[in-house]
Amino acid sequence: MNLHEDELAVAGLEIGDEVFVRVREDKIIIQKADPEDVEHDF
Repeated sequence: MNLHEDELAVAGLEIGDEVFVRVREDKIIIQKADPEDVEHDF
């Protein structure tokens, strides 16, 4: 997903923030992730 820095600022996010992305009813929903609940599986 590619978002411009000012689009992130409007949403209260910064480059590098962990987020959850979902698609519902033809809309993309981006929610800031709680750093304590995020697990990385690489």
